[in-house]
Amino acid sequence: MTRGQTIVSSAVLVVLAGTAAWSQAAQREMQTGVKTADTGYVTSLPVEVSLADAEQAERSVLEGFQLLRDATAAAGFTPLGKARVVAQISMQAPPQGNVSFLLQLFVIEQPTDEDLKATHDFDLLPVEAEKVAYTFHKGPVRQAQLTFMRLAQWTMANNLDFGGYPYMILHDTSGKAPEVIEVQLPVK
Repeated sequence: MTRGQTIVSSAVLVVLAGTAAWSQAAQREMQTGVKTADTGYVTSLPVEVSLADAEQAERSVLEGFQLLRDATAAAGFTPLGKARVVAQISMQAPPQGNVSFLLQLFVIEQPTDEDLKATHDFDLLPVEAEKVAYTFHKGPVRQAQLTFMRLAQWTMANNLDFGGYPYMILHDTSGKAPEVIEVQLPVK
């Protein structure tokens, strides 16, 4: 993988520090493979993050998750306890300037047609089944870039094509620093 194909810079990953923790029951052996991603519904909030100031970027993401949790509860939805961070960056070039994230909370209830038409402070979106390459990152979020790079290399070595934006799956949204993060790359 060339430097120009870096998936997520360490500056981008710093903003995710402190957004979730991995529950003890969900910990499993570190593995890499291909699977079908979880389906369901998420509340979703876009957040624009500047790479120039890592501390401000982290605050923006934390504030975004708090707004999304509050708006989700106010709208009557029950979060499932799992979040997804979609880094809307190119797979071909390192991010520069501002980076767009979609902060997403999985919800328990299946929304009704009325819910989907209602106006909220967030988007209510279906999460479709898609094929993803995945692995787990254990350790500081600042070092997750290396895990993304290893997953991208594994993906290319297994003759899989990238099919979308990379994800981080946070299996607990309690606000503590994550111990383990699942990283996913949609593949074709």
